[in-house]
Amino acid sequence: MPGQADLPELFSHYYAAVPEGVVNDRWDNAHADYLTSEYEADRANERAACWENTRGIGFSFGYNQAERPEHLLDPADAVRLLVDVVSRGGIHGRALPPATRAGPQGDGGRWRTCPAGDRGREGEPT
Repeated sequence: MPGQADLPELFSHYYAAVPEGVVNDRWDNAHADYLTSEYEADRANERAACWENTRGIGFSFGYNQAERPEHLLDPADAVRLLVDVVSRGGIHGRALPPATRAGPQGDGGRWRTCPAGDRGREGEPT
């Protein structure tokens, strides 16, 4: 079964296939070209030379039946977050528009791309 000991070979294969590729720090400290913070976690990583802040539009990166419109990042807050991260030397990733998010529903078997709570918001498909 693949594990931590196989990561150097994986990274070697990856860089051979994608020479300009980069690897984040989510590999149990095995290797990283850049560090990440997520929502408010790992904020100390934002002092690194290369870092990325990741967050979803709501509480998760995929479908979350508990999320309601008031839990979602509105456009003005998304712009403020982007400006804050970039002004401090980071990059911001993974906060995709709700219509492009995909994730399993609660039963784990079906996928949807636009949770019902996101439909019909201004600028979103209905």
